[in-house]
Amino acid sequence: MNENENILDNFLKNRPTYLAYEDELKLIDIMMKLPMDWLIKNEDEFINALNALVYCHTFGFGFLYEEESDDVIFENFCNWLKEVEEKTHISVIGYIDDLSPEELELDNYRRGKKINSNKSDENEYQFDNSTDLELNSLTSDRIENQACIFESCNIKEDKMIQSKYPVPKNINKLISQLKLKRKACESYANFLKQYNVIDFYGLDYSYYIDLEGKKLPLEVILGFSEKAGEDLIALNEMCLKRVPRGYFAIARINHGDLLCLGYSGPIYYWDRKVNDLHFDMMVRYGYLDQCTYLMPVADSFDQFLSMITRTKNKANYTQNENEFNLPDITFPIEALELWEENPKRIFRVSELFIPIYIEKLEASERGRKILAKFKTLTLTEEQQEVVARLKEEGLLADGIFE
Repeated sequence: MNENENILDNFLKNRPTYLAYEDELKLIDIMMKLPMDWLIKNEDEFINALNALVYCHTFGFGFLYEEESDDVIFENFCNWLKEVEEKTHISVIGYIDDLSPEELELDNYRRGKKINSNKSDENEYQFDNSTDLELNSLTSDRIENQACIFESCNIKEDKMIQSKYPVPKNINKLISQLKLKRKACESYANFLKQYNVIDFYGLDYSYYIDLEGKKLPLEVILGFSEKAGEDLIALNEMCLKRVPRGYFAIARINHGDLLCLGYSGPIYYWDRKVNDLHFDMMVRYGYLDQCTYLMPVADSFDQFLSMITRTKNKANYTQNENEFNLPDITFPIEALELWEENPKRIFRVSELFIPIYIEKLEASERGRKILAKFKTLTLTEEQQEVVARLKEEGLLADGIFE
C-alpha cells in the first residue's frame, strides 16, 4: 500500500472545519512533501485539502495568528503552488491570493497593530480573576426554541451561556478606545462592563438570529482577549478595509460573517459574500467596487439580544462552525451525489458528527438508500473502533453498518 494513500483526507478527517493555526502549518508541510505524480493521481483529495486550508486561513481568521517569522512558510508554499500548476496543470494559482502574506497585506495589519499597542498601557487587559461571571441558573424549565432574551444587558436565566474571560479591570478605558457615541451605544457599553467574550461553540444549545427567514448561527460575541479572533480591537483593525466605514464589528456569525454596530446604535449584518473586498482579477493589486450597504438587523443592541433564539442540539454533539452539520437541515442534492459515489466519506468527518450525518440522511428518501449502502461496507479496524465507541456512548443505533 502506498504510504501516501489518503494522507490528506486522513489528516483532515478528525479535525474541525476551522483548523488550528498549528494544523495549517502541518498541512502545508505534508502537501509540499508529496510528489507531483501523487498530486496528479489524487487531484480531488489535493484540491479538497487546499480548500480546507484557505477556508480556515481566511474565513476562520487563521492569518491573524501568522507571525512575521512564518511568512516565509506561506511564501514558499505559494511558490510551490506555482510550480505545481506548471508541472501538473492542476489549476491552483487562484489559491495564492488567500494565502500570500503580500496579497493579504499582513505587513500593513501588523504595522497598524504595533502603532496601536504602543499607545496602550503595557498591560492593556488587566483582568480581575476574582470576578464571578457564571450566569444565573435556570429558574424554570424552558421550552425548546424559546427566545433567550438579554434584558438591560443581563443574560437572562441561562447558565449554559457564560463569559469566557473575566471583565478587564480597566474596562472603562478600553471602551473609550472604541470611540462609540455614548448615548446611542450605552446599552452595548453596559454589556461590555458585565460580560467578556461570549463563545457559543460546544454548548447544549445552538444560538442564532432569524433575519428575513434566514437562520444566522452565532459564533462569538466579541470582547477583550489575547486571541485576535475574539478581540474587538484586533479584529476591527484586521477588518479595517473589509468592513465599510461607519460600522464596528461586535460579533462573528454564520461561519465567517459579522454583526456590526453602527455608530448611531443600530446593528447590521456584514455578509462576506456581499460586503467584503474582492480582488479584481484584471488589475494587479486592484479591488472590485465594494458593496457598502449592510442589511439592518436591529434598531439597537438590546433589540438584537432579544432576537437570539436557541434550539436543542441533537445527539449531544459539539456545535461545528459549518451549517452543513446541523441535524435539522437535509443534505443538498450535490452532497447526496457525493455520498452515493463514496459512502465511506462518512468516516472522513469527526466521529462526533457521524450520528448527525446519519440523521440527515434518514430525512430524505435518497439519503435512506445511501444508508442501505452502509450495510455493505467493509470497514477497516480503525473504522470498526469508531462505530463501537459511538454505540457504547448511545449515539449510534445497531444495524447501521452491519
